[in-house]
Amino acid sequence: MNFEGSKLVLEGQKIDKREKKDNAGKNNEEAIDLKRRGFLKLISGAAVTAVVGTTAFKIAENVLDLDEEKVEPAINPETVKEDAHEKMVLKKDETAKQAEPKNEVIEKPEQKKASIEKQKENEEKQKSKEKIKMLIDNINLAHEQITKSDLWNKDLLPAPLLTAIEIVESGMDGSAVSPQGAVGIRQLRPIAIKADFEYINVLHKNKKIKINEPVTPSDEEINEIMRLISEDDNLCRKFGNTYLSYLGPNGVHGPNIGKVELKKEKKELSRQYILAAYNMGPGNFKKIEEWKDWPRETKNYTWKVDEYYKKIKQKKKKLSEEGVHIGSYEKLGRLVMEGEA
Repeated sequence: MNFEGSKLVLEGQKIDKREKKDNAGKNNEEAIDLKRRGFLKLISGAAVTAVVGTTAFKIAENVLDLDEEKVEPAINPETVKEDAHEKMVLKKDETAKQAEPKNEVIEKPEQKKASIEKQKENEEKQKSKEKIKMLIDNINLAHEQITKSDLWNKDLLPAPLLTAIEIVESGMDGSAVSPQGAVGIRQLRPIAIKADFEYINVLHKNKKIKINEPVTPSDEEINEIMRLISEDDNLCRKFGNTYLSYLGPNGVHGPNIGKVELKKEKKELSRQYILAAYNMGPGNFKKIEEWKDWPRETKNYTWKVDEYYKKIKQKKKKLSEEGVHIGSYEKLGRLVMEGEA
């Protein structure tokens, strides 16, 4: 075979290959189209197998592996009709229900106003309750720090003296109320409560003690605190001790009663001055500092407190000698009172 003949053969083979490839592509598209239409039976026919050959077989194999198309269930006209009827009935019922008159209670203007005022009153009471809690917390914090610092003179105001004050003031009866309105086991008046909070707020400001946010009570809140201290002896004692610290020579921003006498080492006189101011009030005391000018009530008061102070110390000494230990000065004070009954 010459060169030209070989060239013609090669060209013929190329053309044959291209035709086969074109036929295979065409048949491939036809097979896919047949699959989409659901004519799977034609792929298994002899005529298609003969033309497509191996390529068609593979396409058929892939087609058979695919999931069958989901067929939507046939719609029953009767079911559609029943559903439509049911929806129409439900809609009518809902419309009728909305049209029914509601049994709402309509408040009259005066009733609405009273309701709003009542709500405001309850809110104010809640705020006041929270504020009173904060005030009591502040006194608790302040008392603990005052009595453990140089703001409290234990030599000037020892524990037996505090019990003696309670005996003279109330007979150790926390429910006692004086004609002047003093309450509790220490017989405190509103002016003393107010002074206590002014005192601890100043101490906090001067960084002598640390309390919560400084708060000043209103008159109504002071009255509520008065009620609380008449029911709680220990709370009354904390307010009483804070007031004594405020009055005394170790106080800050107070009248500093007895300070000069204490510097002169006249402790007994300094103590008498503090007791007098506790009894008549610091303002009155400043006007009549001389003992000879004191009211008779104040003179008797300071004398009685001093007498019970001595009796309590004597009672403790006697019991100790007998081997009896009484740890509480409150109990000692009651024993002294019982011995006089």
